Amino acid sequence: MSTSPENLAWLGRQGNPRHWLDFHVLMGIAAPVLVTFHSSFKFSGLAGVAFWIMVIVALSGFVGRYIYAQIPRSLGFAEVSLKDAKE
Repeated sequence: MSTSPENLAWLGRQGNPRHWLDFHVLMGIAAPVLVTFHSSFKFSGLAGVAFWIMVIVALSGFVGRYIYAQIPRSLGFAEVSLKDAKE
């Protein structure tokens, strides 16, 4: 199966990317919490290692979301900032 832009065009019609990102963040927060309660706060062996790796990934998601929020939304803004920086 090819992953050309034509084959992925349907994905652009599946909703607002901002809403999908919000859903993704919500699931990234909910998963470690649910796993914690499901395991009765017992983290030993290989499952414990996997849990802590999942927590690290979730925390890196918070950092990524913060960085994403800092990116200007329009190219014009970035161009103006670049011009100001050159002056």
